[in-house]
Amino acid sequence: MKEEFEKGYNEKYFYSDIKSYKIYFPSYKYSCFLLKYKNGKKKEYCFIEKMGTWKIEHYNKEIIKSFHKQIQKYNTTQELNEKIIFEKSFFASKSGLIMVVLLISCWVLLLVLNILKHSNPKHIFQLCFLLLPLLHIVSQRKNAIDFYKETMQENPLG
Repeated sequence: MKEEFEKGYNEKYFYSDIKSYKIYFPSYKYSCFLLKYKNGKKKEYCFIEKMGTWKIEHYNKEIIKSFHKQIQKYNTTQELNEKIIFEKSFFASKSGLIMVVLLISCWVLLLVLNILKHSNPKHIFQLCFLLLPLLHIVSQRKNAIDFYKETMQENPLG
């Protein structure tokens, strides 16, 4: 197995230079992975998915999964302290959970205060529209957790 990969024309990076990596999907259009190197540098690679093109979306996720599998193969040949760590994305982490809980709690608090204050129904209606971005964030968290669990089931060495 090749222990290096190339970026650009003359830059080479070795797997042994990588400390950890994350895989995430910031929106339905992008599939990304972030490499964190032992020297503190970070490199992010994103693939744009064309809306409505299942083949491209499927292909981009396959690229991400293929990269993950290559790192897992590399990890099988390394000692524990030299393995590349697969980190959870923000939405799959405890920090992401805390953010989601805080946002939903603030929304509920605003709604209750508006109802108790007998606010104009228009304000309560506007608060209901704030629920849409919150539901999107909850959906992103669920997708991130599902992807992380699926990836770890395929190869728990990550």
